[in-house]
Amino acid sequence: MKLWYTALSVALVCGLSFTNVSGFDVNSRSNLVTYWGQNSYGVTHGGQSGPEKSLEELCQNDVPSDALVLAFLHIFNAGTDKPPQMDFAGQCTDTFEGTQLLNCPEIARGIKTCQSKGKAVLLSLGGAVGQYSFQNDEQGRAFAHTLWDMFFAGKDDQALRPFGDSVLDGVDLDIEGGSSVGYVAFVSTLRELFAQDQSKRYYIGAAPQCPFPDHYMQPILNEAWIDMLFIQFYNNFCGLNDPSKFNFEEWDKWAKEKAVNKDMKIFIGAPGGPKGANSGFVEFNALRPIIESTRSKYPSFGGVMFWDTSQAMNTMEGGTSYAQLTANFLKQA
Repeated sequence: MKLWYTALSVALVCGLSFTNVSGFDVNSRSNLVTYWGQNSYGVTHGGQSGPEKSLEELCQNDVPSDALVLAFLHIFNAGTDKPPQMDFAGQCTDTFEGTQLLNCPEIARGIKTCQSKGKAVLLSLGGAVGQYSFQNDEQGRAFAHTLWDMFFAGKDDQALRPFGDSVLDGVDLDIEGGSSVGYVAFVSTLRELFAQDQSKRYYIGAAPQCPFPDHYMQPILNEAWIDMLFIQFYNNFCGLNDPSKFNFEEWDKWAKEKAVNKDMKIFIGAPGGPKGANSGFVEFNALRPIIESTRSKYPSFGGVMFWDTSQAMNTMEGGTSYAQLTANFLKQA
């Protein structure tokens, strides 16, 4: 994934009962997940001011995504005590006084609208371009508390809340730089905090690149409980455009044998349009048999992830968006 215009918690304690605001089902094998917030289609088709619809408008008009991942929170704990920073490619530009942290009431309304339609909304941390790292486990644990107060059900009245009283459904780790230090402690602490709120279920996802093992994320994936993997089968030799190199089987084997959560769901991550990535895009008539074959062979299959919403909603085949075609096919079986 790419920042600057290109780019889940767990069943925390077995036996807990959750009442979800969203209707998202992590155990489904037909989910469509799309990233939102970087306006990839607009930028790759003529400039930053392209056709990225607001989160609220997308969900009011029944975007076919079962979950939307907001991209990105891209600056955190990079040698500074300042608040983390986000970037949504012009969808939100106001900041809290004295900080560079975005204050986004419009996105907050969109989050609530999407959740009211049964969709989960997560926040992606990292991206291909950003400044993020932890120097030790203590920083990872502290940052989990920071996010709990900023985006979830934390009770710190002094916390800055970019999305107001909206409560997100989880986070996604798209760690493509720095090191793996501190992230296992971060995930563990966040899970403990999520467990304090039995009113809903939260998720933690991760978006490794397809070469196995992932250079930055594998140490995290080997030790942290992750609900979903959104594997980037693009911009690499194992992209969807070369079926002989498609290595879902390798990730499935790791999930069954090595992952902490043996029931995690693995998603086929794909570019949502011809310009959604440098390589890896395939048209729907090529994606469909890949989905069909993978779902029939691997119980870990959870669905499809698109980078990004703008690409998948604006790439049309026969008058229907790539996102809708894919969602329709996923829901058939």
